Amino acid sequence: MSQLTVSIQRALQNTNSNATESSLLLCFALGTSLAYKLQLPTSPVMSLSEYYHQHHSVIVNDIVSEINEEFSINPVLAVDFVKKCFELRYNLVFVPTNEQSMDVMAVIMGDNNDCLPPQVKDIQKRNRDNPGMDTLRDLFWRFDKNLRERLITEAPSTAD
Repeated sequence: MSQLTVSIQRALQNTNSNATESSLLLCFALGTSLAYKLQLPTSPVMSLSEYYHQHHSVIVNDIVSEINEEFSINPVLAVDFVKKCFELRYNLVFVPTNEQSMDVMAVIMGDNNDCLPPQVKDIQKRNRDNPGMDTLRDLFWRFDKNLRERLITEAPSTAD
């Protein structure tokens, strides 16, 4: 029995979860940890799916298979979770105005107030459940998207 297997068994014992929950917990832990370790491209790519398939799918499938030999997990779910977490990482880096990225930023800002000035923290607390905040965020997200498109299409040519 490998050290990883022993560590996983201990961790699962500490969760006090049933077999179904343990399987999902393993998929989650495996997915997030693998996706975090996979190298992102150095610049935006035309197809993230193709990039993932060319650079990461073989090793991810091998690792998931190894874990699945020792523990009962849903390998399709585990691999899908890796891909989704990897896509989220990619979006955070290369598409910061992606809706997922905006949602992650909102969670980070909501849970980590140390980076906010005191008056902003107070406003945030008072308006945490205010549906208008989501409307404003969506409005500015669309505005930013339109502004970026205008800047790109109206930018002076550098070919001169």
